[in-house]
Amino acid sequence: VSTVTTVNTREYFNNCNTFIDNMITAKESILQSIRSNEVRREAINKKADALTEAKHIISAEISDIQSSLKEDIDSLVSIALGIVYEDRDVKFSMAFEKTKAGQSQYRPTIVENGEEFNPKDEQCGGALDIISYALRIILHSFERPKGRQFMFFDEPFKFLGGGILGEKAAEMARKINADIGLQTVIISHDEISIAKADKVYHIDHNGKKS
Repeated sequence: VSTVTTVNTREYFNNCNTFIDNMITAKESILQSIRSNEVRREAINKKADALTEAKHIISAEISDIQSSLKEDIDSLVSIALGIVYEDRDVKFSMAFEKTKAGQSQYRPTIVENGEEFNPKDEQCGGALDIISYALRIILHSFERPKGRQFMFFDEPFKFLGGGILGEKAAEMARKINADIGLQTVIISHDEISIAKADKVYHIDHNGKKS
C-alpha cells in the first residue's frame, strides 16, 4: 500500500509540475503577444501621427494654391470687367468654400461700390458674358499638356447689346489675347465689334447654304 501511495503522490506532483510549466509557457507567450501588440500599436500611432501631419501640410499647400489661384483669377477677370465698364467700380471675386461633405467649391461674385452681386442676377447685365469669356481664357491657360493657342467663340458678348459695350468687349478680348499670346475666332453680328477684328470673314446664307 505504501509503495502505491508513493507512486501516486509522485505522479501527482509530476502532473502539477507539468501543469505549472505549461502555465508559465502560456504566460510567457501572452506577455510576448502583449509586447508585440504594444510595438505594433506604437508603430500605428506613429504612422497615424505622420498621416495627420501630412494631411495638415497638404491642406496648407492646397490653401496656398487656392489663395494664389484666387488672386490670379480675380485680377484677370477684374481687368476684363474694368476695360468694358471703365466708368464703374466693378471687381470680380471668387471665394473658395467648404461643403458639408468637406469638398471645396467656389462662389463667384461681382463687387460694385462695396456691394456684392451674383453674376447670374439680372442687374449684372452683360457682365456675365465678360466673366465667362475671361474664365474660359483662364481655363485654357491651365490645360496640360498645352494645346494650340487657339479658341473659338460663338457670340460671346451677345448679352452686352452691342454698341459701345460691344466695342469695349472687343477691345478687352484683343488686349487679353495679346497679353497671353492667344488667337481667337469670334462669330458676331455686331458691326462695331467686327470692326475691331484683325481679319473679318463675312458669311452669307441664301436660305439653303452658306
